[in-house]
Amino acid sequence: MFQLTNVSGDITVTGTSGRFVRISGVKRVQVANAAGAAALLEFTVIEVETRSDSVGIRTRQPSVEEMQRAGNLERIPVSVTYSVEVPRDVRVNLRTTSGSIRVSGIEQDVNLETASGSITTDSIGGSVSAGSVRGDITISGTGRGVDSNTVSGDIVLTGVDDRIRATCVSGDITIRGGNLTEVWANNTGGNVYCEGAVGSGARYQLTSHSGDIEFVAGEGGGFRVSLSTVSGSISAPLELTLTGTRTSRRSLTGVYRQPEASVKLTTFSGNITLLTVPVPDRNE
Repeated sequence: MFQLTNVSGDITVTGTSGRFVRISGVKRVQVANAAGAAALLEFTVIEVETRSDSVGIRTRQPSVEEMQRAGNLERIPVSVTYSVEVPRDVRVNLRTTSGSIRVSGIEQDVNLETASGSITTDSIGGSVSAGSVRGDITISGTGRGVDSNTVSGDIVLTGVDDRIRATCVSGDITIRGGNLTEVWANNTGGNVYCEGAVGSGARYQLTSHSGDIEFVAGEGGGFRVSLSTVSGSISAPLELTLTGTRTSRRSLTGVYRQPEASVKLTTFSGNITLLTVPVPDRNE
C-alpha cells in the first residue's frame, strides 16, 4: 500500500510497471523575508516510513516554536506539491487538506480525500472512494465501483463498472456508460443525469431535492419504472405499460419491456425525463 498525507498542496500519483516508488516533493512559501522563508522551508519536513508491504509519506508542518524562530510567521502557509510514481498493483490512500488530487493507472483500490480541491482519476482497476468538501470529482474508467461525495462541486463519472454511490449538495451529478449493477445518486441542490445500458438485475435510484433528473436507457433489457415529482413535470416518451392507477401527472409507475431491472427517479422541485437510445425526436 502507498499512503500520503499532506496539508497544503496538490498530489499526483501515477501507476507504472516498475517495482519502485519515486517521490518528488516541491516545497513553496511566499514570504517577503528571505531568511524567514528559508527557515520555514527547512522546518517543513517530508517524512517517509517504509515497511515490507507499504510506503507512507507525511508532510510535517513547522511547529509554533519553529515558526516563531523563523520570525513569528505563524500564519504563513507552506505548501508541498507531490508527484509520485508507484507500482500499479498497490493500493493507494491519499489525503490533503488544501489541494487537488490526480491518480491514474492503478489496478487496486484507491481512497482519496481533500477538503478544498478537485479529485480526478483515470484507468483504475479497483474501486474508487473520493471525497471533497469544495471541489469537483471526475472519475473515468473504474473496474470495481465508485463511492463519491462533494459538498460544493460537480461529480462526473464515466465508464464505471459495478456500482456507483454519488452524493452532492451544491452541483450536478453526471453518470455515463459502464457495466453497472447498482446506482444510487442523491443531489440536494442540482441536477442528476444518467446514461447507459441497463443490465439484467441492475438497480437505479436517482434523487434530487431541487433539480431535474434525466435518465437515458441504452441498449439492454427492460426495467420497472417509478417516477415521482412534487412540483415538476414528467416526460417519458417510450412504450411503458402502466401498473396501478395513475392519480397524478406528477407520478408514474410501469414496466418497459421485460422488467429485468429497476429505475426509480424522485425529485421534490424539478422535472423528470426518461428516454431510451436512440432518443425519440422531440418534434415528432
